[in-house]
Amino acid sequence: MRASDALVGQDGIVLALGPEARVEEDRSAAPSGLGEVLQAAAVDSAYRRFSGRFGPDATPFAVAELALVFDSPDTAAKTFVHVAEAAHMRTQIEGADVAVETVTAANGMVSYWGYVHLGAIITVLTVDSLNPQQVSIAALRALVTQVAGRLEAAKG
Repeated sequence: MRASDALVGQDGIVLALGPEARVEEDRSAAPSGLGEVLQAAAVDSAYRRFSGRFGPDATPFAVAELALVFDSPDTAAKTFVHVAEAAHMRTQIEGADVAVETVTAANGMVSYWGYVHLGAIITVLTVDSLNPQQVSIAALRALVTQVAGRLEAAKG
């Protein structure tokens, strides 16, 4: 599986958030910080960032997805353990290892992070919202479930 095949894209984001979501891809975006380090360690990677507005109040939100293919399942598993060790919750969905964490900034922005690992692939998803009542952890859960399903289906 190529890294780009693990990304849910604009249609997947609308599916996760519902028909009230208006989403546009930010083609100028590139990963930074941890994303750059992880990309350098992978043999294939793909990144997309989207911004949008939700509902009648036009609540702004952003979604980013980074898919990484490593040289072996063992390398991916070891990397997953390191990047997901600070996560608040760990579980399995569709046979994939999943870790989730939430960060709240002083300005009220909530950032939900999801890490999905299966085989030689890790996908990192983020959902940022200024109104967690409208764009919530449920959006991340829906995205994580889509990614886990894609990885499981590709595994065959």
